[in-house]
Amino acid sequence: MLKLRNTAFPIILLLLFGSCVGTQSLISFEILEPAVITYPENVQKVGYLNRSPRTHDSFVNEELFTLNNTDLYILDTIICNSIKRGFEDGKNEYALSFLDSISYLVLRRNDTIGMNSNISVNDVINICDQFGLNAIISMDYYNLHFGEYIYLEFDKGQYEKAYVLYLNMKWTVNIPGRVMPLKEFNYIDTLYFVTQDTLPVTKYISPLEVMRNGTYEVGYAFGKWNVPGWNEISRVVYIGREYELRSATKYTDEGDWDSALKIWNEHLKSEDKRLAAKSAHNLAVYYEIEDDLIQALDYSKRANELWPSPRIEFYKQELEIRLLNKKDIMMQLRIE
Repeated sequence: MLKLRNTAFPIILLLLFGSCVGTQSLISFEILEPAVITYPENVQKVGYLNRSPRTHDSFVNEELFTLNNTDLYILDTIICNSIKRGFEDGKNEYALSFLDSISYLVLRRNDTIGMNSNISVNDVINICDQFGLNAIISMDYYNLHFGEYIYLEFDKGQYEKAYVLYLNMKWTVNIPGRVMPLKEFNYIDTLYFVTQDTLPVTKYISPLEVMRNGTYEVGYAFGKWNVPGWNEISRVVYIGREYELRSATKYTDEGDWDSALKIWNEHLKSEDKRLAAKSAHNLAVYYEIEDDLIQALDYSKRANELWPSPRIEFYKQELEIRLLNKKDIMMQLRIE
């Protein structure tokens, strides 16, 4: 199991404490957000199974539907490899030991009967037993269609060519012995690719590049759903109107957080309830940056009791959500 001495996930990127002209400012920092998928603790080895049908029905375009079997096999291989490569890059955004080494398996279907059906419980058990897996990510099918448009700008002597790629895919995450998938994803998206060139036309992105790049992006997005990810957020800090808060801002601008904390703590019991609430709120933001979410929530609740306001109530709810998310993150990272 992974053990960390310090699980302070936020990394401060930028402090945007402005001048004292306004009454509020923003502080921006990064937080680690949980993955969409939380694998059970016993999952130590995961397989990625491509069981999508190899069929002309995967392509809506008339010109692709008429491909001969050899060309269909080549195009299908390019698309499936692009999806797999995107998935691999996406899940590597954050290192998780049980996702470091994925077993890539192929069990293709030759028709579209029951294309939307999930992999059977017995197949999951048999594949996991055969390859020593605890979970299977199954790509059940993909379907794509693209449109091509050409525009001519006579005044600029330019051609603009645009492709619109429509994608429809399905993944399921399966655990042996479970009747229903752990997670099921039906992915529908529209991607746009635009290139320009002066006359005479010399080069444009090709339809094959559109399909390769588009399916890579979809695979990448799904890969990231399997791991926690960093996201930048902004929090309001009260800096003005009251002299006491403006003086604390001078210290934070200089990086002297200890002096600012001293001022905010001094005014927690102020007879001015609004000043006390703002001080408590600022302390909550500080402790959130330090990843002490329990203490941050305590100060936020105190601020809300002193001066109920939509902004402070919303921030309290955000901290409650982050505390719940942190439990998932600890589980996903296998942190004890």
